[in-house]
Amino acid sequence: MELTARLGSMLPYRKAAELLAEFLPIEPTEGHQTMRKRTLTLGARLEDQSLRQVRESPPLACERKQLELGMPDDPLREFVVSIDTAHIRSADQKTPRDFEIVIARCGRGGRGMPPGHYFATSNTSQLEMRARTLQALQFEGYSGHGEVTILSDGAEIMKRLPKALPKPTTHIIDWFHLAMKIRPMQQIADHIVGSRPILWGILAVIDEEITALKWKLWHGQLERAICALEKIIVDMDKLGRQGDLSAARLNSLGQQLLTYIRSNRTALVDYGARYRAGRRIRPAWRNPRSIPWLRKGWSKASKCAGPPRALISCSRSERRW
Repeated sequence: MELTARLGSMLPYRKAAELLAEFLPIEPTEGHQTMRKRTLTLGARLEDQSLRQVRESPPLACERKQLELGMPDDPLREFVVSIDTAHIRSADQKTPRDFEIVIARCGRGGRGMPPGHYFATSNTSQLEMRARTLQALQFEGYSGHGEVTILSDGAEIMKRLPKALPKPTTHIIDWFHLAMKIRPMQQIADHIVGSRPILWGILAVIDEEITALKWKLWHGQLERAICALEKIIVDMDKLGRQGDLSAARLNSLGQQLLTYIRSNRTALVDYGARYRAGRRIRPAWRNPRSIPWLRKGWSKASKCAGPPRALISCSRSERRW
């Protein structure tokens, strides 16, 4: 069974079954479906064993490899976990079934340093994400000391992880997701200023107002940013009621951004100061689909009705992607 599972994790199931049938005297009934079942069974067994070791056997003091730095503001003392979620569709186009996976990457906090280990799991429970994260952090040298920072897009499912990790753990909204919510507003404002020959009121300076809003968020001035955004929303609402479609769209985007800022207020920081200090402000990837091994697993030729084989049999953080 071990040989079958080992080949099944490295090759397509059908090719692995043909290889075994050619070199070993196996039963003709043992085809690719049998190999797939054995591979997934062994992968689940190894996964449970690994998680049980993490929960029951914390690292001993004599086994710690972490370098304790005397300077608390040194970026190397910080461990950063960039985490995001993605949905994988079913292979059957007639079936609307899909499932959510968590993808993360753990590394040191210095900007420009190696991003570290990937890990992925299809179980989004708090206990599962905590065990996976601690396992990946230990491979980066974490042994219970140091600063842990979680970079995420602010989704509710991601807010469970910082509460479960050892303290001090800080949750930060990564700048990429925040800036992408401002970008469509900036594009509409630039279009208004550049395409209309006559402008009056706030429309004459709307592009400058949104640029100033982004500057305030970059420097962590949340109160000023909220006041400026509320003023933009009120002005755009008045123009939208008069039939200005661009203003109505700006009003809608502004309300969404205001809700996002208020719901993640405690996770918005001074990104400018953090950037100047050499710390990370955005995840190690811009989109989960940009991860090479995951992008390959999402191609049309390799869609699957259940969790991808790579996530089940090879998702242990002992393997460096």
